[in-house]
Amino acid sequence: MKNIITLSILIISTVFQLQAGENEKTAETSYKKDSKVFAKALKGSTIDLPVFDQKSASAVLLKSPKQSKNWLFLYHDRWGLTETVLQEAHTLWKDLKNVNVLVIDLNDGIQPQSRSEAMRLLIENDVDRDKSIIKSAITFAGKDAKIGSIGWCNGGSWSLQTAMLAKEQEVACVVYYGMPDFNTQKLHQIESDVLAIYGTRDTYVTPTIAKAFKSKMLAAGKDVVELNYESKGNFADRNSLQYNYSNASDAYVKVLKYLQAKYE
Repeated sequence: MKNIITLSILIISTVFQLQAGENEKTAETSYKKDSKVFAKALKGSTIDLPVFDQKSASAVLLKSPKQSKNWLFLYHDRWGLTETVLQEAHTLWKDLKNVNVLVIDLNDGIQPQSRSEAMRLLIENDVDRDKSIIKSAITFAGKDAKIGSIGWCNGGSWSLQTAMLAKEQEVACVVYYGMPDFNTQKLHQIESDVLAIYGTRDTYVTPTIAKAFKSKMLAAGKDVVELNYESKGNFADRNSLQYNYSNASDAYVKVLKYLQAKYE
């Protein structure tokens, strides 16, 4: 897995830039086009996630208005836990209504200010620590928690890893163009299906890689639901030059429907 992540990192080449559009939302969801429209009334709290023999990690918790055993673990991309990530979390929390959303910080509070810094952090990333943080989050949610996971780019990879680590507690897994795991033995540990979202012109997770992942999942007896968009990678990342509101909002509607069915 570590070799796969390292290889994935070396081929990342997308340039990011903050973009904003007019305030707009779909009829079905609260997904907004303008990345600067952020819920200032965000009712979240920062929590500590203990990690054995290391410093604690942190996460932002958006609790369900009513007591709920439904949880959604949300993972940022290489730019860390930014306001944009919190906006995505708040939108999902608002639309799902009965789910505790836990935004897990795998960057230990660091938000890279340049592509080179973001690349360096990924290369130096401690995979074992990340797994320990996720295990701590699973413990925090509780043994009766129904856990779903979602992430973008390398965060998508960690969403998939969460499905393996949470095992029978995992009820949903959404991967936005994250480099997959091809270890059939590990894929056997996944209890839920996987909603995998791709850009057909992505040079990172290419159609060939997507096809190989589906083949491995089928070999492991697992299901993959694919959403393919005529786009380059990062089309759902508001801070990317590749951001495509039409594709991103369409994907969001389908992700929301997928998650709502899992939490019923």
